[in-house]
Amino acid sequence: MYACDNKQLGCIRFGTLTQMYKQIKNLNGTVNNFCIFLIKEGTICIPFDPDNTDYARFKKEINEGTADLQDADGNPMTSDAAKAFVATLP
Repeated sequence: MYACDNKQLGCIRFGTLTQMYKQIKNLNGTVNNFCIFLIKEGTICIPFDPDNTDYARFKKEINEGTADLQDADGNPMTSDAAKAFVATLP
């Protein structure tokens, strides 16, 4: 996992759910399809690896509705949109 300062990313933590995740933009503006940020005290990049326990927890929490997901621009996604995104992942 890689940690970075959430202030540099413009990430914020909000809501009453237990976790907040955020999609990542590549330098060319496209959405990164290799990892997702977990926003906590700092920000942790979770690779889309089915063997990674944090990745499995991310998918489970989104599908159960116990976590929020922001798009790569920082806008909150609806629960249905977040679940649809997770459905496209390995």
